[in-house]
Amino acid sequence: MNKFALASLLLLLQACEQVAVETVQQERIEVIVSASGELESQQTAMIAPPSIARMWQYQIKQLVPENSQVKKGQILVSFDDQKVTDRLIDKQADLARAEKELENKIVKEIRISAASNSCFSASSTLASASFSTFQCFFLCDNRLPDRNNSPLA
Repeated sequence: MNKFALASLLLLLQACEQVAVETVQQERIEVIVSASGELESQQTAMIAPPSIARMWQYQIKQLVPENSQVKKGQILVSFDDQKVTDRLIDKQADLARAEKELENKIVKEIRISAASNSCFSASSTLASASFSTFQCFFLCDNRLPDRNNSPLA
């Protein structure tokens, strides 16, 4: 029983001892973690120049440096447009030349058509006059005109 009494005494002595009490306060703690690695975006976008036939090399005129902070709507990269501008000017000149050729062909066809119509009108008038002469001979002489002396020959 001695052991039991000794153990009970120790427990009572510890219970009587004063325990230090601390009050807890809410504070903001800043934790800095140093690490290395790569970040991956949740959303990605393909940035490329517009597709232009037979153009596969583009010169970059301006490029925002890597790791720069950018704002919405800010130009990130611009390409040199000199080659495209030169091609556009050439194609516009080709178009103007083709339009002029088409205009000239249309004017030429209108002139040919007008000349053809006036020739047809003249030959129609001549045929009408010849037919009238033929009718006149036929009605007056009651016979067909001689082929050698005919106004139609």
